[in-house]
Amino acid sequence: MLSSTTVARPDLRAVLRPPGELLRSRRAVAAAAAGLAAAAVVVRLLARPGRPMWFDESVTVALARYPVRAILGQLVGAEVSGGPYTLLLHALLRVTDPLGLDALAVGRGASLAIGTATVPLLFLAGRRLVGDRAALLAAGLLAVGRFHVYYSLEARGYALAVLLVVLSTGALLALLERPRAAPALAFGALAALATWAHLFAAFVLAAQGLAALRHPGIRRAARWLGAGLALGGAGSAVVLVIAARGDAGQVGWIAPLSWKQVATVFVNLVGGARLLLVPAAAGAIVAAAAAREEGASGFGATLALAWALLPIALAVAVSVAKPLLVPRYLLVALPGFALLVAVGVQALRRPRLVAAAALLALALSGREVALDRYADPLWQPIDQVARRLLAVSRPGDALVVSHPGLAVTLERELARLGRAPGPERVDPPPGDPLALLPGPRRTIEERLASRTGVVFVLFAEGTDAARARAAFAAGARVADDEELRGVRLLRLERPAPAPAGPAVAP
Repeated sequence: MLSSTTVARPDLRAVLRPPGELLRSRRAVAAAAAGLAAAAVVVRLLARPGRPMWFDESVTVALARYPVRAILGQLVGAEVSGGPYTLLLHALLRVTDPLGLDALAVGRGASLAIGTATVPLLFLAGRRLVGDRAALLAAGLLAVGRFHVYYSLEARGYALAVLLVVLSTGALLALLERPRAAPALAFGALAALATWAHLFAAFVLAAQGLAALRHPGIRRAARWLGAGLALGGAGSAVVLVIAARGDAGQVGWIAPLSWKQVATVFVNLVGGARLLLVPAAAGAIVAAAAAREEGASGFGATLALAWALLPIALAVAVSVAKPLLVPRYLLVALPGFALLVAVGVQALRRPRLVAAAALLALALSGREVALDRYADPLWQPIDQVARRLLAVSRPGDALVVSHPGLAVTLERELARLGRAPGPERVDPPPGDPLALLPGPRRTIEERLASRTGVVFVLFAEGTDAARARAAFAAGARVADDEELRGVRLLRLERPAPAPAGPAVAP
C-alpha cells in the first residue's frame, strides 16, 4: 500500500502580513511616519539644488500669475490637466510676489512639501494593505526614489497627483471598513480631483474600483462604494472630455508606442535601478498568488497589484491609438510599484535576509538620486539662451518671445545673471501660445515699426521663424540664427534705407 504525502501550501497571508506587527502603539506609528517625512525632506534638499527652470515649469508659473478668470478659461481648454496645482500656485504667488520671493522657488517649495507629505501617508495606507514592515519599506523607497524625488522638486502638478491618489486610497480603505456617506464623498471627490491634477489618475480609479470587489466587506459597503465610484467617475469623465476637446496637439511630440517606451516606464517606476525590477517582479508574483486568498490579505495584494500594473496596461492600450506613454505621466502608479517591491523583498521571509535586501533596495534607489544630481539636464537650457540673448542683442533691439511661459523663465535667468534686462520686450498677447499667429501680427508690426533690430526667442520650428520674419519686415536680414536644444534664437535687422541719389538738374 502506497502512502501519500500532502504538500502544504505556502501561507501567502503570512508573507503579506508576517506574524507580530512591528509597531504596536500609536506613538510608534507616529514616530515612524515622522522619521520617513524627515528622511524625505533631507533627500529632496540634497537632490539637484538650483537646477534651471525649464519650459513646462515656466508655463505653469506664467499661467498661475494670470487673473483667476483667465486661469479658469485656460483650465477648461488646453491646460486642464494640472489645474489644482496651478490654482494652488496662483494663491501662493498672490502672497509671495509682493514680498519679492522667487516664483520658481515658491512653486518648487510647494511641490517639495507635497511630495514629502505623500511619503508618511503611503506608509499609513500601506499598513492596512500589506502590514507594517512592507509599508515601511514602500514608503522608504518613495522617500529616496529618484522618480518621486525628481518630480517633488518641479513646479508642476505631478507630485500633487501622486498625493491625491494616495489620499483617495486612504479614503477608499475608510469607506470599505466603515461604510458611510463621509468617506464615500471624500473618496469620490479626491479621485476626481486627482484626475484633474493629472489625467492618468483616472486609471488608478479603475484599479481601486476593481480591487474593492475583493474586500471582505464589499457586500456591506457596496451601496456607498457605488456612490463614491459614481462621483469620482463622473468628475473624472468631465475632466477627460474637456481635455479631449481642448487637445490642440500639445502631446504631438510623443513618439509612437514601442517596447522601448514600455521598458523605460518600468525602469523609471522602480527608481531607475534595473536591479530593482527583480523584487518588483517577485512582489507581483506573490501578490498575484495572494490575491486569490480570501480576506484582508487578498484585498491588499489585489489593490497593490492593480495600482501598479493597471495604469500601465491602460496607458499602453490608449497609446496604440494615440501615443501618450510618457514615464512621468504614470507617476500616479508609483506608490503601487513601491508596495510591490516591498512585498517582493518581504517574501524572502528570513529577517536578516529581508533586512539586507531592504537596505540594498534603498541604497540602489539613493544611488540613482546621487547620479541624477550630476547628470546633464534634459530640459531646455534657458540659462544658456539668456547668455546668448545678451551676447547677440544690440542697443535699441526689441525682444519678442513666442510664449508667455518662455518670457517668464528668460526674465528670471536675466535677473539671476545680474545683468541688464537686455532688449526691450514686446509682450505677446496674454494667453496666446504662439504670439506670432495672424491675429496679433498687425499689433506686433506696429510696435516694431520704429526698430532697426529685433530678437525673436522661438521654438525650433521653421514656421515660427517665417512668421517672425513676416512680423518684422519682409526683407529683414538674418544677423544671428541659432538653436539651443529646442529653443531658437533669431536676430533680424531691418535693411538700411538706400542712399538718396544726386539731384538731377532740370
